[in-house]
Amino acid sequence: MGAHRSEGRSRDWLQQDATEHQVQSMNPWNIMIKHRQVHRRGRRSQMTVSYTDPVISMDLLRTVLQPSFNEDILAVFRKYMKFFEKGAVNVKENIGEEVQTDQLIKEACRNCLEHAKRLFPEGEKTTNRPGVEPPVKRARQMEDDSSQRGSPVPKKRKGRPPGPAIPYDRPVQFSTPAKPKASEAVKREGPKWDPSRLNEKSTFVLGSRANKALGMGGTRGRIYIKHADLFKYAADAQDKHWLAEKQHMKATGGKMAYLLIEEDVQDLAISDDYKDCPDLKMDELKPFVVPIWMIEKMQKAMDSQSQKAATADQAMASQNRDPAAASSAAALKGNETSVNALKGSVSKRLQQELMTLMMSGDKGISAFPESDNLFKWIGTIDGAQGTVYEGLRYKLSLEFPSGYPYKAPTVKFVTPCFHPNVDENGYICLDILKEKWSALYDVRSILLSIQSLLGEPNNDSPMNAVAAGLWADQEAFKTHLHSTYKN
Repeated sequence: MGAHRSEGRSRDWLQQDATEHQVQSMNPWNIMIKHRQVHRRGRRSQMTVSYTDPVISMDLLRTVLQPSFNEDILAVFRKYMKFFEKGAVNVKENIGEEVQTDQLIKEACRNCLEHAKRLFPEGEKTTNRPGVEPPVKRARQMEDDSSQRGSPVPKKRKGRPPGPAIPYDRPVQFSTPAKPKASEAVKREGPKWDPSRLNEKSTFVLGSRANKALGMGGTRGRIYIKHADLFKYAADAQDKHWLAEKQHMKATGGKMAYLLIEEDVQDLAISDDYKDCPDLKMDELKPFVVPIWMIEKMQKAMDSQSQKAATADQAMASQNRDPAAASSAAALKGNETSVNALKGSVSKRLQQELMTLMMSGDKGISAFPESDNLFKWIGTIDGAQGTVYEGLRYKLSLEFPSGYPYKAPTVKFVTPCFHPNVDENGYICLDILKEKWSALYDVRSILLSIQSLLGEPNNDSPMNAVAAGLWADQEAFKTHLHSTYKN
């Protein structure tokens, strides 16, 4: 009777909920945490009880509802797919034609699901779940109750065997169990930088391969935590493109790619920590040599990191020598906080401009952040129809200051452009990028203005005198333009 009543109440609740929300939902399983089984033996009846883990029961319910969840999730992705598709096309136009847009969209969708997990953070795991009693005690207790009812003679309960008596004159010694020590934070000293280590013959390996070579393939990134003093260079988008082009890594290799010096990993392999390790797989390293331009970027990055570390050490030393330096350090920290807040507002502005540019539908212009740095973009401009630049495509770099949009960005041609108002270094003579800049301008208006400038130059203040002299003869200008064009 009780089971029938509960099922009836469940059906009433489900019907009421469906009426309120006006949606057609499927009835979930009526999962009982406690299952009773009655075994009859003659006139006497004995009841045994089995229990189900609540987590398992909820996972069964999740299994039933999972198809509905999947349909709803796919509906959400279909709703926002136009943004991902336009973003992937934008990346392909600005980064390179070899970019696989399908893979980029799938990776973005997977990242959305990974970030959605943060909505349900994991709590502290406890051994005893509240509301669930140990099954053994309850089962034994019910067996005792049933046996009491079946027999007129009361059953003697079994107690603990009497222990040895402890005299009161002897003090009782209690041993306090040692508490486990909390895990200490890993001390990270940072890389030991030596500029002489980088040259044309230096060989590098991917950090992921070094992790596998030293037998730590199951713990991604373990090598960086265990050996924080290793040389480590984080590859940017340009570096990843070169690595993928040379087949050192996949085109969609992930968000981060670190390069280590092969010599460091080889030294670790013969050290006492790894030389007897059975999981060593040094053939996983696959070392390679990088071009000069990448070595120069490594040197700049490591010099900047060393300079920051030296500045921090000097600040710490000055505080130890002079207590009054603490106040100046606090003021400096306050300034850093305000700078970070300013960068946050600029980042939001740039994110909005990126969305506006992708959804604008303007033909012949596009732009996208070059890497994880939102303050540096790569733009693309196609020559307007009816001009000598028709059919030509130019790439530009856009760097935004921390004071944007109240300060103009630095814009220059990456693709050499033969034009009266563009110099040999790619810098552009355009009034809205200088004295006539306004906070009302955005990336879209900048690209449209430069596209218009290609067909309508200002010959009164030329930066390229040769181009300004040829502009009057459009045929000669077009011939020279196409002969010198390099994409």
